[in-house]
Amino acid sequence: MTIVIGGVSRFGRPHGAILFGPNNLEGDWNQIWTQTRTVPEKLPAVPSGRANVRFPSGVSVRPNDTFTSGLLLQFPEIEWETEPNSMYTLMIVDVDIFRPESPVTNFIHYLSTNIPGSNIMAGDENFQFIPPFAFLYSPESGLVDDPNFSHRMVILIYKQRSRIETEIEQDYCSPTVFNRLQNLSDLVSKYRLGVPTAGNFLRVKYSSTTNKFLCKFSACTGSPFPAPLPGINDSPECQSYK
Repeated sequence: MTIVIGGVSRFGRPHGAILFGPNNLEGDWNQIWTQTRTVPEKLPAVPSGRANVRFPSGVSVRPNDTFTSGLLLQFPEIEWETEPNSMYTLMIVDVDIFRPESPVTNFIHYLSTNIPGSNIMAGDENFQFIPPFAFLYSPESGLVDDPNFSHRMVILIYKQRSRIETEIEQDYCSPTVFNRLQNLSDLVSKYRLGVPTAGNFLRVKYSSTTNKFLCKFSACTGSPFPAPLPGINDSPECQSYK
């Protein structure tokens, strides 16, 4: 069975999507989530607060901005309004996974729990950061370079009711990386997280950097990912991780 993280969905920027300028971000916050159908198709409600997200490459994220993976390689700075003596859960989740044989539609790129305030480094890192990437693959055509193709990555912060006890991932570079294929709604229910107190989202599209992830995942999992792709995941460095 082929597991396709990138999926074969076609979620590009919808026609008539809102483009944010300096004066319309306040009024359009709810609308951008709903007009892109991120709410209610992917999330039940718009996060009440905003997460300020800035990557070391220099890009800042406004809802529905589109980037290539090369700009998203390092963990971003994420800030949100906190309440005194509160702990938070932070997730970065691909909500556009599509695998015809599975009901799972999410891949967890990052998960940290028990964050005191917004001090992410002081929380419990459950899933290490995997930079966002996306690809379109079909068994008939292989990789498809579609300029209108992208995946939405949601950055969500939840205020916890109490401390969360959960497993810590030892090393994502192994077949256990597919443990990250989980539905966001299941995690929210399991840890009684409720609705996000803050959030943001971006789109990531296919680029040459994506091929490097396909090579690395092939090496980490021990088999060509998502399938044998000549010139992409068949070189020696794609065969085994060292």
